[in-house]
Amino acid sequence: MNSNILEKVEDIEGWLKYSPGIPQYSKFLPNVICAGVKVADVYHTIRHARASLIYMDLEDYGQTIAENDYTHVQYIKSKFFFDALAYYNYSIDLSWQVLFLYYGDEDYGILQDKFRYEQDIKKCRMATLEKRLERKGQNELLEYVNSFLNLPLTDSVRDEYNYLKHRGTYYIDGLGENDEYFPFGLAGSRLKMINRREIDLESWKGKMIEYDKSFVNYFNEIVKIMPQDYVSSKLDLLEIASLSSRLKEWEKGK
Repeated sequence: MNSNILEKVEDIEGWLKYSPGIPQYSKFLPNVICAGVKVADVYHTIRHARASLIYMDLEDYGQTIAENDYTHVQYIKSKFFFDALAYYNYSIDLSWQVLFLYYGDEDYGILQDKFRYEQDIKKCRMATLEKRLERKGQNELLEYVNSFLNLPLTDSVRDEYNYLKHRGTYYIDGLGENDEYFPFGLAGSRLKMINRREIDLESWKGKMIEYDKSFVNYFNEIVKIMPQDYVSSKLDLLEIASLSSRLKEWEKGK
């Protein structure tokens, strides 16, 4: 499967436009602003993942490898595969944060206190997201998120990433040995050796491309929670006056 299709960014370019500017800060409440930041974070994360997959197809790795032989090429391809696998998994967690923040605090404390913003993000786990969405009456949205997580392809990508996180690496053809048993006889006994899960880079590259398509479809639905006029909002002096009033009101209530 050709990864050149990943060079086209038109399908996700709209996500970057959710990075808030002065019009958005003037018009929308902090929860919406925070969610917009996270939508843009997902954009950058997917771009990083796609870049890593594209780099797996390079014909000349130049100074990134000492020799242009099978072993060295396998090594650098595996490095880019690990990067892509990690970034695609980061994107799932970030997609949860979009929802967690959007349905979270509306007061200005989350913007005025950087520690509070970072702490809120750290609290975002599937269990806490479920509670927040249920409390906000967003059960259908929760079901949608769970349906994506339960897709066999999504589950497989997350399983491989968790294996990598806990085991450090895989066995990849051309990179070392992966014997299951000690190679010499031990008076009729056999000693098992700790070996690693084996993966095929080309096969997994194809899986990643399919996952990319699946994630884009999933996240496009998540983005629909954002106000329809969020991206198109223009600078309005009246909105700035309104922002000033809201901020003063928050400061009084601290």
